Amino acid sequence: MTFVEVSVSKRCTALIGIFMNARWPGLGKPASPLPLRTVESPIKLLFLAHVYGVTLSPGQIAVFLGTLLILSFSTAGIPSVGTVRSIPAYLAAGIPLEGVIVLNAVAPLTDVFETLINVTADMSAAVIVTRNGAEKAA
Repeated sequence: MTFVEVSVSKRCTALIGIFMNARWPGLGKPASPLPLRTVESPIKLLFLAHVYGVTLSPGQIAVFLGTLLILSFSTAGIPSVGTVRSIPAYLAAGIPLEGVIVLNAVAPLTDVFETLINVTADMSAAVIVTRNGAEKAA
């Protein structure tokens, strides 16, 4: 991996961190972070670019992020639609279709664990809020 590739991946990670932890003026921190697909896709892009030896410029990564951000607002609430809609963005970035399809085929295996973590976190938060609310009411 060259210095440019390392530098680009650090910049992309920094951009993701800025979006996830941003405090918007007058609004505070957003109630919910960006949709998972918007955060997961740039990581897939960098991984596939490394595997296939595709050199990405910071401009290409920025356009990719912008495209996915816009697509994330218009994606229907059907499982795996976001992965299908993002394929043209990967192709425009120069990533071979085979790599995207392989990662999309493996995604259902990891989705099970993502759902497990999400549900466990939601239940834990509900229990904590309920316990703290019961103590204050008593």
